[in-house]
Amino acid sequence: MLTPIRKTGLVLIGMLFFSPINAQGLIEKVTDLMEIKLGPEPVDSSRFQPKLVMAPIAYYEPNTGLGFGVGAKLLFKPGQAGPDTRVSNIPFGSSYTLRNQVFFTSAYTIFFPEEKWLYRGNLNYSDFPRPYFGIGNQSRESQRIAIRYQQLLYEGLIMKQLGNNLFVGGGFRYNSFYNTRIQEETFELPAGTSLQDSLGSKSVGIELAVTKDNRDNVLNPSSGIFAEFTQGFYGKLLDGTNSFQLSKLDLRRYLSLGKKGLLASQFYTRYAWSDAPVQELSQLGAPELLRGMAHLGAHRFCIFCRFWAGG
Repeated sequence: MLTPIRKTGLVLIGMLFFSPINAQGLIEKVTDLMEIKLGPEPVDSSRFQPKLVMAPIAYYEPNTGLGFGVGAKLLFKPGQAGPDTRVSNIPFGSSYTLRNQVFFTSAYTIFFPEEKWLYRGNLNYSDFPRPYFGIGNQSRESQRIAIRYQQLLYEGLIMKQLGNNLFVGGGFRYNSFYNTRIQEETFELPAGTSLQDSLGSKSVGIELAVTKDNRDNVLNPSSGIFAEFTQGFYGKLLDGTNSFQLSKLDLRRYLSLGKKGLLASQFYTRYAWSDAPVQELSQLGAPELLRGMAHLGAHRFCIFCRFWAGG
């Protein structure tokens, strides 16, 4: 017997596939309502019309309860950038849950005219709970404890194009985990016990990066490759808590399968060297990665592979 939620899902699917109203046309109408054009329309048709696309956010998770917020994305081309410059984007999402949890996130990419320079990075703030199982491959479900912390992350890279969509540069990364504490009481410790000394940290350092990016579109590519290697160096000179290195490799490939198809793949690996803090160690899984992945070697090294096809 179907539950009420499953019944509702089937009704919605049926409406989309069997309604006389064209589903794609409905989606386009909804998208138009959420799209706001900024400034006067360019006289030159080759110029890009800046726009802001917004959408509401609503979700439910056992750890957070009911959450809601807003997501938006600013699309533009800076200066006198023309058709030879890809569209820049500054997205952000902000959410609040009924358990007083908040997050703000933005992963931006800005192409300067003729793509001579590229600026991209991440800006995140969160105050959320998460399950913690300890360190290493031998962790068990019985070791699970609920922790909570605040995180503030800034990562920005300035890169110069050397030709043929090859960008080289570097930047600054700041990643702080603070007010780390136990969310729920355990057999040994009461709720609210501070874990800052063991799980809290502040990573401050520089990153060097090499990127090959010839995707036709950064937001929803249908062809091209993205290949990037970054090497971070962190120390205590700028008030960091640990001295360590962080290496990341991200490889993506997009193949068009015609007007209605796309084949894409990604390989991602991350390695934390030396005295890396616990929160900087490689994790098995992440919100932006699929759940099918391989964990090789020690807890500092993790490889993620994903493959998907869409129409």
